[in-house]
Amino acid sequence: MKEKIIPRCSRCKKVKRIVDFHKGGLKNGRNCWCKKCVSLFYQLKRKEDPQKFRDRQKQWRMKNLEKSKILSRRSQQKVRLLILKAYGNKCVCCGEREEKFLHLDHVNNDGVKHRKKNNLHGGSALYYYAKRNNYPKNLQLLCANCNLAKGHYGKCPHKS
Repeated sequence: MKEKIIPRCSRCKKVKRIVDFHKGGLKNGRNCWCKKCVSLFYQLKRKEDPQKFRDRQKQWRMKNLEKSKILSRRSQQKVRLLILKAYGNKCVCCGEREEKFLHLDHVNNDGVKHRKKNNLHGGSALYYYAKRNNYPKNLQLLCANCNLAKGHYGKCPHKS
């Protein structure tokens, strides 16, 4: 009969569920530290020598280009869905709900100034900014049509 292994983190000494451990090389197929302890360990390491951490990240990305692209895209999609949910999943102007059409927009038409001030470059930077800053009120969801009209004509035709 196979003996049941009770997973206990060798770092924090707490008994935890098996899913609270990363897969690894022990008898039970898991690591000896729980996920939380591993995360805390690497946070401290990152603070000790941030440049070393960035260099290792860059090395890994160069070595694993395809996997890196897939993981990055998945992360961006996840954050975008969080943003859409936080801002109501619909265009504030016309009510469009198709997520492929929805854009994050600056309420006061100060997007260029805001992006420069906060050093936001690239397509998903604004989404990460919104998440990090607790979904600020100076941003809103607009569909592509309303956003384009607002940019070209100063207001959306729905507001006329």
